[in-house]
Amino acid sequence: MKADRFRALARSPLTLCGATLLVLLVLFLQAQDPGWAAHLSTDVGVYAQRIAVFFRNGAWAQLQENEYQPGALFFFLVPGFVAQRGLSLLESFFLVNAVLIVLHVAVLWVAGGRLAAWGALVLFSAAGPIGIAAGIKVYPLV
Repeated sequence: MKADRFRALARSPLTLCGATLLVLLVLFLQAQDPGWAAHLSTDVGVYAQRIAVFFRNGAWAQLQENEYQPGALFFFLVPGFVAQRGLSLLESFFLVNAVLIVLHVAVLWVAGGRLAAWGALVLFSAAGPIGIAAGIKVYPLV
């Protein structure tokens, strides 16, 4: 009887939405820990330098000592454009990555079934806050 109730909960899109929000909250709270936040803020600082080069030159040609592939560089621009709308770059990275996590879970729910969606949540949880790059307000960028 209890197993049937658990299966019914696991099949519910509402339960999955709640679990996704819980995972995002846990990742955000982990990102506030100084042990994580220092590393995350450093990463976002490097991304900010890449974004600034592109916004200044309209291309990546002037970028010195780049370790990122073009796809990653263009991804960095998305939070850069969001940050121009009033958020900090750290908050923009969190927002963009949170939306991507939600979209991943939703697509997996539809295309791969509930097991794929729940598995993705487990993997996002295991990866830790590096997936959202948001050491917000612990170590400011500026």
